[in-house]
Amino acid sequence: MKDVPYRPIACGLHETYQLAVIRQMEIDLVWRTDGGQRLEARVRADDVFTESQAEYLRVATRTGEKHVIRLDNIESAHWAETGRPLSE
Repeated sequence: MKDVPYRPIACGLHETYQLAVIRQMEIDLVWRTDGGQRLEARVRADDVFTESQAEYLRVATRTGEKHVIRLDNIESAHWAETGRPLSE
């Protein structure tokens, strides 16, 4: 999956990820790694950044695991507190 061109996400969703970083809110995420493995975890968003013409979300789980996730690899994202999708 690493060689798959980046598919930009909606600007509103990108801004919501930035809001999650600013407010240090927890998100329930389901995503695919570059190797295609499907992962899910409750995470705290630490940073949204651009690198090599793709956008990424840096997160940490409650157990301290760190992940860097390409935004177009995220299958679903819900606010942990309410269960509502981030895309609303």
